[in-house]
Amino acid sequence: MVDSRVRFVVVATVLAAAGVLVSACSFASPPLETPPIPTFTTSTTPPPVTRGKRPVPKACASVVSRQEVEIQVGKQLNGDSQEIVGVPEPSIGRTARLDCYYGIPAGKSRGSAAVMIGIATYKDPQSAQERLSSSVQAEQGHGAKATDVKVGPDAGVLLSGGDGGTFTLVVTHGPTSVVINAVHNLVPASKMQAVLIKIADRALAPH
Repeated sequence: MVDSRVRFVVVATVLAAAGVLVSACSFASPPLETPPIPTFTTSTTPPPVTRGKRPVPKACASVVSRQEVEIQVGKQLNGDSQEIVGVPEPSIGRTARLDCYYGIPAGKSRGSAAVMIGIATYKDPQSAQERLSSSVQAEQGHGAKATDVKVGPDAGVLLSGGDGGTFTLVVTHGPTSVVINAVHNLVPASKMQAVLIKIADRALAPH
């Protein structure tokens, strides 16, 4: 009789323990899934450079100031400054013009300036490009060498070695053109192209 009771208690205890284990297993949290590792693609292509419209400013300080020119050439310019407001010329499609002369020697005309920056607008991009081509051809007719250059996103031409002994950079952006003349000894010849490109890029940037 005692053995039967003992066996009953043992069996009941085992069943109870098994029930606890089953219950515990039924409520156990499912194993966590490992989240995927994100991948990133790195682009080495820089965004394209864009440039907005560039009207002719009212003053040379808003084209390229004398101080900005001096910073680019690395020295102060001797002589005076002068600005000339041009008039529209319908025959070539020009609608506005402003010429900025820096470093005019004492007793000399503005044509002797160390640097001249001219900015003009035309009725359309085609007229501006035609004017650029005409200027390049005229300089080549006087022995100048033409070199294609990039001024930011725009195409330009550097002219050197002509009769005038100056360097000239011409560039257009839409209906706007910029012309820069510099005396041959403004900076060393090896640096002239880079300096004129920086000045032209500044002239085409509204500020």
